[in-house]
Amino acid sequence: MRETPTSPDPQLEKALGRIAHLEATLANAHATVVKLTAERDKLRRAYEQVKEQLELLRRRLYVAKAERVDTTQLQLEFAETQARLHALATQLEEGAPPSETLDAPADAVQAPADPPADAKPRSKPAGRRDLRSEEMPEERVEILNPALEGVVERIGFEESFKLGYRRAGRVRLVLARATYKSQPVPEANRRENEPAFTIVTAPMPKELFPRGLLAPSMIAHVLVQKYRWGLPFHRQSRMLAAEGCKLDDSVMCRYAEDAGATLGCIVDACAEQAKRQAFCLSTDATGVCIQPEPLAGRQRQACRKGHFFVVLADKDHVFFEYQPKHTSAAAYRS
Repeated sequence: MRETPTSPDPQLEKALGRIAHLEATLANAHATVVKLTAERDKLRRAYEQVKEQLELLRRRLYVAKAERVDTTQLQLEFAETQARLHALATQLEEGAPPSETLDAPADAVQAPADPPADAKPRSKPAGRRDLRSEEMPEERVEILNPALEGVVERIGFEESFKLGYRRAGRVRLVLARATYKSQPVPEANRRENEPAFTIVTAPMPKELFPRGLLAPSMIAHVLVQKYRWGLPFHRQSRMLAAEGCKLDDSVMCRYAEDAGATLGCIVDACAEQAKRQAFCLSTDATGVCIQPEPLAGRQRQACRKGHFFVVLADKDHVFFEYQPKHTSAAAYRS
């Protein structure tokens, strides 16, 4: 007996077509959800990065004011970063996909309007010289916080520059202090206007000459050239200028005065100990000419005689002291 093929059921074919259409729609929807999720995560990461930049700029503004650095450029960067943060927050609230603002440079964001032409001109910045613009070898010193290292996230470094010296010549010393971002505060426990996290920078180590331009190695080099080899500050300044490094002799004078005021107490303590405990104090004097201060009505005056006493305390110390007269009393005081 021969079987005749049955005709396909129209309802079944319609149902199968409907199922295929729904599967294709579901696959497209899943791909769209994955894409939107990736864009949302990218937007959130950009938002967190801009928040960190904003907090770092706020800290740099306050630190710059304390170190007498011109803050005009920092304020412009702060305003631009704040505008970017506001735009990202708006996109997060509206659920919009990330715009080209995420990858745009900071100068592409609208900056504050320029002051009118008739405004008062700004004075020339009087902050510390930027050593990054000078060509010289560089040494980097990273300062970490042992209490925070490995416990909280380190997000970068806050760098400052000093002018140092090594045997081959001058060097730019970079002090890079690690910057950490603390754990976020839960929104339920956060007070009004309290930031979600705080930025902590590793403290600067104790310095003999804090917040200065010159590193200890350069200070030691300048003082040794002056007092060991008799090279005046103005000549050292000209020698450094010939090498492409500008360092005024007035800066060297201030460091020499600061070093004397800081370390002079140690010399006084050594002299007092030598006078009490030394077995023998040997002394001798060398005469020097002292140019007097000019007097009103008198153009020229004769130089006065002075004396530098050298005192040897056993084999421990060598002291130098100026006395206006070469007498027994002056030798006793030395």
